[in-house]
Amino acid sequence: MRDNLTINSIVNCFKLLECFTGQQSRLTLMELVRKLNISVGAAQRITHTLTILEYLYKDPKTKTFQLTPKILSLGFAFLHHSGLRDIVLPHLKKLNEATNETVNLAILDGAEIVYLERVQTSHLITTNIRPGSRRPIHCTSMGKVILAFSAEDEREKILSRISFEKYTEKTIINKNRFVAELNKIRKSGYAENNSELDKDLFAIAAPLLNNNGEAVGGINMVIPMSRVSKDKIYKEYLPLLIEKGNQISADLGHRRQ
Repeated sequence: MRDNLTINSIVNCFKLLECFTGQQSRLTLMELVRKLNISVGAAQRITHTLTILEYLYKDPKTKTFQLTPKILSLGFAFLHHSGLRDIVLPHLKKLNEATNETVNLAILDGAEIVYLERVQTSHLITTNIRPGSRRPIHCTSMGKVILAFSAEDEREKILSRISFEKYTEKTIINKNRFVAELNKIRKSGYAENNSELDKDLFAIAAPLLNNNGEAVGGINMVIPMSRVSKDKIYKEYLPLLIEKGNQISADLGHRRQ
């Protein structure tokens, strides 16, 4: 809820920038007007200002706007000062060296996860994910494991914001079934994504817990099912991932009961 100190024009400015974080990287003025439900004049003033400041670029031919590389400076500033990333990265590198599989670090932001770090496999992969990428909570292993180990009030608040959009035949789109999945994750200590976002990909994730036993992030390993059997994943990869999750959690101050 906004208060008397909120500046609506700044709110609209940041909401406009957020329009470019989804699937569409280029938007016309009228598309921005419809997305934000603001007047054409307001949209013109915001896009003009952001263009002058070089955070937006307007294509003279298509009249579409897109983000410029300058916007990355804001994200990189966060990553540079993120203590979590500094703690986790050495562990990710060791996990990658032991398995030659892609490993990631992410945190929650609203109803999505945001990738903070990624160490890639030497195998050919097709997923276009990098630090700063965002994915839905309900169909990602890290989203599920972080939410499962979040504080109860925070978990309920986030659950109310999830749209449960369907991406594959295996995506969980029912809230009650998703809550049951979260309870299962709390008991097992890890989460998996069984082709729920991408048909060929299988992922396992472990929570990163603070001194209160609440998740501040998650790490995962992503494996194409066409290359590695589930038997190998459960027997070889999962114990290594859980071990790293426990080690990082200990570095964050968590003490196992």
